[in-house]
Amino acid sequence: MNLNQIKVEYVISFSDALFAFSITFMALSIQIPTFSSNITESELTRRLGQLLIPNLIHYIGSFIVVGMYWISYHRIFEHIRRADMTLVWINLLFLLFIALVGYFTGLLTTYDTHRVVVISFSGIMAATGFVLCLIWGYAAHNRRLVDKDMPAHLIGIFLIEPL
Repeated sequence: MNLNQIKVEYVISFSDALFAFSITFMALSIQIPTFSSNITESELTRRLGQLLIPNLIHYIGSFIVVGMYWISYHRIFEHIRRADMTLVWINLLFLLFIALVGYFTGLLTTYDTHRVVVISFSGIMAATGFVLCLIWGYAAHNRRLVDKDMPAHLIGIFLIEPL
């Protein structure tokens, strides 16, 4: 057994679990507002619209983006045949950013009018995409972890069209 390798299936399984956790964490970041028990129906509707709708929009947007990362991740790993420790560490960095998406979605639902939060959220999204490209670039460089006979045009297409 080569101590520098790990089964690709283990990497994918762990990643799928973290994707699921991240999406669940994002859902939990939507706080249920509390109002007095004697609030009128019209006031409840108005206040829920003010508080809940923006939170749901942020959650749905983040859910879609994380879902797109999950799809891209699986499209890339469909072609990765081997995994070494460097790929595992790059993958862990990618998963760190996936997990941070949930945290920054929570911040965004609370402080969406603050530039530092919007910029941080955007930075996490960009870093996540960059590291996903890094995974593919590392695996495909000189066909390190993909099939040796993989066509060159297929290697390049994942960097410009991951979905």
